[in-house]
Amino acid sequence: MVGGELPARTASCQLDHAAPLRVRTAAGRVYTFPPLPTAGDAYSYAFEASVLALPAACVAANRLSPNWTDRARAVHLWIGRQSELPRGVTLGCGCGTVIFLGGSSGLIGDSWKYANMMAAAGYVVLAPDSFAGRELGLRYRVPTPNLAAETRRAGAAGSERFWCANNVYRGDCPPFNTDVERPPQMGCYSSSASDILSDPKGWRSYYERIYELRRRELEQTLRLLPRSLAHAPKMFLAGASEGAMVVARFSNPEFEARLSGRIVLQWSCERNYYMSCNALPSLCEGRCASSSPVLALIGQLDPYFSAGGTNASSIADKVARESGGAPLTGSCYAQMRTQRLSRAISVVLPQHLLPLHGLGTASPNIVHALLSAFLRDPAEMVTSPPLAPEAGLCVLRAQDAAGPAEFVCSELGAESLRLPPGNCSWAGEFAHSVNYELGSLGVCATSARASVALTPALAAGISLGAAAVGAALALLCLRVVSLIRGRFRARSRHTELLDARSSRSAGTARSRRDGETEPGASGAV
Repeated sequence: MVGGELPARTASCQLDHAAPLRVRTAAGRVYTFPPLPTAGDAYSYAFEASVLALPAACVAANRLSPNWTDRARAVHLWIGRQSELPRGVTLGCGCGTVIFLGGSSGLIGDSWKYANMMAAAGYVVLAPDSFAGRELGLRYRVPTPNLAAETRRAGAAGSERFWCANNVYRGDCPPFNTDVERPPQMGCYSSSASDILSDPKGWRSYYERIYELRRRELEQTLRLLPRSLAHAPKMFLAGASEGAMVVARFSNPEFEARLSGRIVLQWSCERNYYMSCNALPSLCEGRCASSSPVLALIGQLDPYFSAGGTNASSIADKVARESGGAPLTGSCYAQMRTQRLSRAISVVLPQHLLPLHGLGTASPNIVHALLSAFLRDPAEMVTSPPLAPEAGLCVLRAQDAAGPAEFVCSELGAESLRLPPGNCSWAGEFAHSVNYELGSLGVCATSARASVALTPALAAGISLGAAAVGAALALLCLRVVSLIRGRFRARSRHTELLDARSSRSAGTARSRRDGETEPGASGAV
């Protein structure tokens, strides 16, 4: 076990996390958040109970029996707690490592989907479990016993577990501010504008303590990380919602030197009710290099963080308007521009103009494409196939002379949203369940630059390499995109992503719900 105190933060506006913290709700109830321990060992639970998603290369290299497949049922993965891995398994077998921080309810819902997508792209995904700290007593969920075996059983039964609300836990974590019938767990919450407005200072301090809890879990995870993962060819830090807020802000100089990029999902990187002071929205506490790659995705009508004028009922907008806060933008672009991050990309997803927090249910294909493109070549994301004009998916909304850019991207595939397959999704949830394969874009590359494609292919199952396809065929593919999207409504469709530019140059060099949180269960942001 790695002990000792964890590194202290360097940003301003620090609070005393060694003292009790009191916070009041709109109902007048006062709750006390106990002090956080300083010893690193106190946070080892997050790593020890982490969920692993192993790519096909690791399954083959370790001769594991796969227990999961991607949505196309073509890539065979292994998913389970790291403690469930057989002895002797080596993890230095993928294209790289992704340390993934789930949202305020753990690795459920859309967080589960993101981990699946990145593992299918060839990366070892390690998700520290913030809800495994039973002894700490702040947030705990009873885990699914033997997750790997349960995953295999569900897969063998043909279950569509990709769309499930919760595969990882058997118990919930009641929000302290809404569930007054059970003993409160102070790390579990449900964001409420009325609660926040009743005690602005207390709630800002509360969210800062949540950040500090997650930061310490992450620091200890990095201490305990096996060398094969810590020194992989590429290393990414990714997170969703609460986890994305941590990923965006987190800074560790030693780790930063090895980081290939960070992925921020469902968070706007600006000062709102989730921040305790003006200095804190800075990416990597303002200490990362201007060339650090960042990809940030958020829904246009996110019910928690969207700006006024797009979704006036968002919690962030309501709190800002009623407390005299600064106007919001609803995305990370403004902060990227302020820090002049030359390789930072913000993407806003319309999400069928629904007020959705999660991104992997209504927009799974474009999210998968964007994640895969960034993992493949983070330094050149701005010229990646999904963002290329030829693909017809994304429109450049803003770009600063220093380099950061913001795009608005539509879902790949124009089919209507339907009830998700299976019977384990949240009630009232609708999904775009038609799958588009990514072709060569979905295959990881460890080299700095790689030629890849992006255009839907003419027919299902056709696999075309970008380097071998001439410009005429690429242009033909582009012309029939609209016909393919509009006329076919099959349950499953396969698409090869072809980049027309790469082909030409190859020869010359309705529910307003949290995307993570179960109704009545642990905390929404």
